[in-house]
Amino acid sequence: MFGLTDGSHTGIRGIEPRIESLLGADGIHIQDPIENATVTLETDRPVDPEPADTDNFEYPVTTAVAFETTSLRTPRPKGIWVRDTAGNVVSEITPKDEPETVPQNEYIIEFSSLGMKVLARVDTGFTVIPRDDAMELLFDPDSRIVVGVMSMHKQPAQTVTTTRTPEGVMEAMSVFGNGMKTWSPERTFPNRRGSPPLVEFGDESAFDTGHTPPDTGVEIRVPAEYEWVYPVAPLAHWLGATVQSGEEAVLETNGETYQLGSAAGYQARSPRIAFEHHVRDILQYTFLLETAMRRYFDRNPPTRDRVEAAGLGLDLNAMYDRPLAERLARQLEALPLPAVEDVLERPDWQLTADVEPRADEATILPFLARDLAVVRAMPESRLNRLASPVDGGTAPSVDTGMDDMSAGDGNVAALASQSPTAYSGTEEVVRSLPESPSLSHAWAGQRVAEGAVSLSTESYLRRLENLADDTVQISIDIVINDEEMAAEEDVLELYGSRPELMVGVTSHKQLTTDELAGVLESDTDFIHYVGHVEEAGFRCQDGYLDVESVESVGPDMFLLNACSSYEQGQLLVENGAIAGVVTLREVISKAATLIGKRYAELLNAGFPIGAATDLIRETKVLANQYTVVGDGNATLVQPDGATTAVEKLSLAADGGFRVEGTVYASWNMDVGAILGLHYKRKRMVVPNRWGPLSVSEEELATAFDRWMFPIVAGGKFYWSDEVSVAELRAQLADE
Repeated sequence: MFGLTDGSHTGIRGIEPRIESLLGADGIHIQDPIENATVTLETDRPVDPEPADTDNFEYPVTTAVAFETTSLRTPRPKGIWVRDTAGNVVSEITPKDEPETVPQNEYIIEFSSLGMKVLARVDTGFTVIPRDDAMELLFDPDSRIVVGVMSMHKQPAQTVTTTRTPEGVMEAMSVFGNGMKTWSPERTFPNRRGSPPLVEFGDESAFDTGHTPPDTGVEIRVPAEYEWVYPVAPLAHWLGATVQSGEEAVLETNGETYQLGSAAGYQARSPRIAFEHHVRDILQYTFLLETAMRRYFDRNPPTRDRVEAAGLGLDLNAMYDRPLAERLARQLEALPLPAVEDVLERPDWQLTADVEPRADEATILPFLARDLAVVRAMPESRLNRLASPVDGGTAPSVDTGMDDMSAGDGNVAALASQSPTAYSGTEEVVRSLPESPSLSHAWAGQRVAEGAVSLSTESYLRRLENLADDTVQISIDIVINDEEMAAEEDVLELYGSRPELMVGVTSHKQLTTDELAGVLESDTDFIHYVGHVEEAGFRCQDGYLDVESVESVGPDMFLLNACSSYEQGQLLVENGAIAGVVTLREVISKAATLIGKRYAELLNAGFPIGAATDLIRETKVLANQYTVVGDGNATLVQPDGATTAVEKLSLAADGGFRVEGTVYASWNMDVGAILGLHYKRKRMVVPNRWGPLSVSEEELATAFDRWMFPIVAGGKFYWSDEVSVAELRAQLADE
């Protein structure tokens, strides 16, 4: 029990963003200690910010300061939204626009892509000047600026207690929608969606404690079995639906009843899987339609043309003001389910979560609902149909033609001949799952999943608790307990290489059991461990250390770059950590060193630990044995530009480049956020697989100069600030 009953989580109550004078330069420094996010705004003179009234802003902010200045300068080029005091958009200026002058009046200025909500209120005219390295705002001399900030962190509003039965879980799910801040299409924006209440078990049901479902007029009925109940959780949150038991699976809205699954024409291996597919489609496509309707925070939704081209006969403008139940009914009537993909492309989705239908997994449903995950129930019978290489099947194939490992590397050949298990018992703890079409894949249940993040309720709850420690500096400990992998100490220079972040890195070598226990018990943010892990635990200079013997685990995140480290990694999460990377099998030193450095680069760039693992699997030989335990959305630092993305390049026939990319959702820029692309003034909804686009060498070079992001070209991995466009062209031409 975590005591979340009064609207504030005990671990983060009172922890708000801080705004202080900038050290070493003129301006202000903003820090969100909950999300480890920092922002700097430079001014033309030293400023001493004074506390200001947060009620000055139409948008809710939790911290505000005032100061006088003649200019504000953003870190790197950022989009600028100018609103009147009622919140209506007056102008939108992007880094590619010409300078724009806004006439005298009162305005709210919104800075996009900063990792937190940052607003400035002014009562003067001003000019916005897009520059190559920043956006500069010029005001009348000595103008008074009020800056307001709100964390992107979304905390649960309360905890509901329910019984350990399918009926009890349905009652709890019926109040998931209470976390929503609006039922208009604007809830497709992450900052208009709150988190559902947490779930805990007791002798009383959710409704017995006084909680009531939101009055949206939407009801879902499913058989009272966990296999049917769990897939509905995100949809119940999204629609504010009351969930009840029934012999058939149906959805009721606006006085109409809609059959779900096989009765609605869905075909699958079983009626229950057909039902899962139907629930997935309603979640994804109604979300897509609602993004096309929004108007307040987005004057020109990037999905509108796509929806209108489908010819569904929907008046998007007229539907905006209709009640949710009525909008939903009209959408379901217009969508040609189940053949909807024939007329409307499926939206890119961040997360598919496979959940073991046991009572214990109900407590993780609020977090999956918050992430709008596609949930698939995975009973034992369904899992048993899946062949697993580590359960006695064929060892995974080795692609020796990618990235830094050559086809003639003897280590690669040696690994290919190894047994896929590191020591006895592996086949008892590793799950194989069906493929996921989403950007990320997760597993909630017993054992560890191969190729998916292995979730736990404890890690999610611990994120709410542990990240609210009100500290400024991010601390990282690197432990090298294997001389053969001493080259991995180079990660010391990778972590903390971004000058705008305050990061402290400590290196340890050849530790004893007591010394390693001290590091594992320390209050640090991240441990990068290199060495050996065996059945007895971490191999140290004087024996083995089992995490079970550690009094308390202090680090929030970890990377255990060692053979078959999943059991010790699970224990770290069970005993205090939020998330970490582990291995399922033996790893060889050369490959592990390269993979460890890649993790350091991506985590230092702000990639969520799960997205970093997915990307490494795509671009590194022998990375399939790495997986994540805990909260796959956990990040070490804020991303540069508030989002995490990767671009894939190839040469185009016109002499330019063919570019396509993937934008991942994260806690800083969640599902539904708007992102402006470097190229062609393209805007998109997060997450997104975009392209291909034809981009000139000049456009690509400009993007490289302005932003730091990972690039995959010819199967190799690069960073935009470490390679030139000319170098990439030459290397691609040689292939």
